[in-house]
Amino acid sequence: MRCDRYHTPVCDTLRAGRLGAALWGREEGRWIMAAIDYSRFWTVPERPVPTWQEEVFQYDFGGANPGPDVMPIEDLAEAARAVIHEEKTLIARYPPTYGPVRTREVILHKMAAHRGVTWPSIHDVLTTNGSAQGITLCLETLTRPGDTIITDRFFYQGAVRAFVAAGLRIATVERDDDGMRMDMLEERLHALRQEGVTPKFIYTIPSPQNPDGSIMPPERRTRMLALAREYGTLILEDDCYVDQTLDVNAMPPAIAALDGAQERVIYIATFSKIISPGVRVAWVAADHRLVERMAAYKQDVGNDYLSGLIVAKYLEDHLDSRISHLNARMRHKRDTMVAALGENFGPLVSMTTPKAGMFVWAEFPADTDMQALEPITQERGVRYLGGHQFSPIGEGSRRARFNYSFPTPEEIQEGVSLLASVMRSEGALPD
Repeated sequence: MRCDRYHTPVCDTLRAGRLGAALWGREEGRWIMAAIDYSRFWTVPERPVPTWQEEVFQYDFGGANPGPDVMPIEDLAEAARAVIHEEKTLIARYPPTYGPVRTREVILHKMAAHRGVTWPSIHDVLTTNGSAQGITLCLETLTRPGDTIITDRFFYQGAVRAFVAAGLRIATVERDDDGMRMDMLEERLHALRQEGVTPKFIYTIPSPQNPDGSIMPPERRTRMLALAREYGTLILEDDCYVDQTLDVNAMPPAIAALDGAQERVIYIATFSKIISPGVRVAWVAADHRLVERMAAYKQDVGNDYLSGLIVAKYLEDHLDSRISHLNARMRHKRDTMVAALGENFGPLVSMTTPKAGMFVWAEFPADTDMQALEPITQERGVRYLGGHQFSPIGEGSRRARFNYSFPTPEEIQEGVSLLASVMRSEGALPD
């Protein structure tokens, strides 16, 4: 703001030196606002601003969402029209902290029908602004800086950022093709007990895991719950990708569905993976005492009423058919991504064809730095996520996660080919 150009009362006061003298000065004959040193006001350390959501890439393999080519536009529009008429009185009000009753009823139905999870009532369910808010609420109500949690060596990058930002001690456990190894988990829990440490929770994505796509078998789920009981900790079960079954006839029941699990398991899930992440409707389900505590920390005056009601209306009519249609399209995209990576990289890439989920977790030769290549490939219009983003200590630079649910099959083929070309031009791959 330059007050030499304006003659408002505020500017006249500033020029007269009666207000904010320390903040204003003259430069080349003009009054300008001097830079303020805000450092004495900060209470938290500086973090990079996550701007990738605002950027558009020609070939985007970085996200975790269905693409616009599979959006149920007409059905969503019809649901919106219907619910605005049906629920106009509710929409005129502030939404309840726990979320719309209609939305929570749909959530209870989905958990029971698809995951075998039967919580007693809607009071055990808290709707959230995406699953990330659910994770944040768990951290705010259960942890303090320095507390210990247990999770995989590589896991969902949003949770990595949240756990690191919360100042947690993150104890990791090795995995195999069936997910987290229970013998290693028991060793980790025992070692922590010897230190006098009880972890606040075990964070797991079992159905399927992000980023590697593995599916934890039922016996491991049962064993994890038993270990949580034995060592006096909780389980934070992230079930966000469970609807993308692809080649799986039936996903194993949720850990939260096991006998006696509901006092021990906090269950997080979302509708963004079957509709769109632009529709921020997700939830936390847990013992009502935990949910009540989290609700008290949910200072957002309630989630968007209209979005929650539109999602409820749409899924009341289309839940099973939507999941079936989406999986048929994603199966083809998955096959296209695996084929494209194989054709363009051959033996230079190691990967497992995922049976479920949205991602191919790929490993490149030992001297390949996918972290350093990210900004270079993005400038050429290709986005993926380097493996370091899925590690709390930043390891995994030779790995990358490729999403196949968002781009079209044609974009997958073109984008992977361009990626290989860029990597070769940068000397990351042999010609």
